[in-house]
Amino acid sequence: MISTLLLSLLAAPPGPIQEPEAIQESAAEAPLSEADQALAALQAEVAASELGHPQKAEAFGPRFQEIADRWPGTDAGLTAELQLLNDLWWVKEVSERNSRAIEKLDRLLEVYADNPGLQGVALVAYNFDRAQLATQLDRVAEASPHREVDAAMHWAKLRVTKDKARTELLERARDTYGDLMWRDATYAELADAHLNPHPKAALAVGQPAPEIVGIDLDGKPMKLSDYRGQVVVLDFWGDW
Repeated sequence: MISTLLLSLLAAPPGPIQEPEAIQESAAEAPLSEADQALAALQAEVAASELGHPQKAEAFGPRFQEIADRWPGTDAGLTAELQLLNDLWWVKEVSERNSRAIEKLDRLLEVYADNPGLQGVALVAYNFDRAQLATQLDRVAEASPHREVDAAMHWAKLRVTKDKARTELLERARDTYGDLMWRDATYAELADAHLNPHPKAALAVGQPAPEIVGIDLDGKPMKLSDYRGQVVVLDFWGDW
């Protein structure tokens, strides 16, 4: 059985938010605006900083807010707003984090409902209380006219969906949004990997590793079997 590499299953771990690929490709075809230049410079500074994640959020948060306030409605403004929502992860009190996340989402829906980049909310969904997560995701899907945003919000509900409801969610993702990409794979590929997991016997110690296919760090297709006979370290990670 061939499964899709799922390193980017639900969301990126807390870190810098990047603009959606479609926006990046579009921006690459035209000179950067003042807003884009300001955002790129700030993101480079954050990446170069040796501060820990919580300290980065505190140190650079006001500057992301400046970009969001100065250029509302732009792709750069949206990316800055999503970064601020992402950085709420470091607020220790869960109720405060959820309250502030909802306030930030209110702002996003007010200004960016027509922007397909709103699908980025799915990448930072961990900042909403689990009991309210589905409701907040539905708000985004209802406000957006874009199928890509609907799909991302639907997929993010996997965080709080179990048993039969989870299976139904995966089947709908496959059947309704299967042709769309979510990061490095289609929803059809991702859903199939969940619906048809490797049998436990195939994962037992001493058995050959099942095939894994995906994209390497250079953006090229790769297969685990390409490295057969070599020492390979598999690092499984995710955002819980």
